[in-house]
Amino acid sequence: MRIDRKPYGRHLPHHWRTDRTPMYTALTHDIQVTVTPRYVPEESDPDRSRYMFAYTVEIANLGPAPVQLRSRYWKITDGQGRIQEVGAPAWWARSH
Repeated sequence: MRIDRKPYGRHLPHHWRTDRTPMYTALTHDIQVTVTPRYVPEESDPDRSRYMFAYTVEIANLGPAPVQLRSRYWKITDGQGRIQEVGAPAWWARSH
């Protein structure tokens, strides 16, 4: 899943300052992944063009067969086109 953002200068766009939170969803082989970004103003510094976001990732098995998350991998593209790749074995923070 790729989330692109453009540099915002000193101020965030209006849609980041509202109560409506954007979500990004992908479905592959009956596995749905939903990512919800959240702007973190206390960790951000707009005067230095630094904007911090936290992400909630939800993974849902919509199929009939059980599945197991064995690893995770994120390819993160920032607002200036820089790419950071992060991967690790799977772990559970919370499951429902």
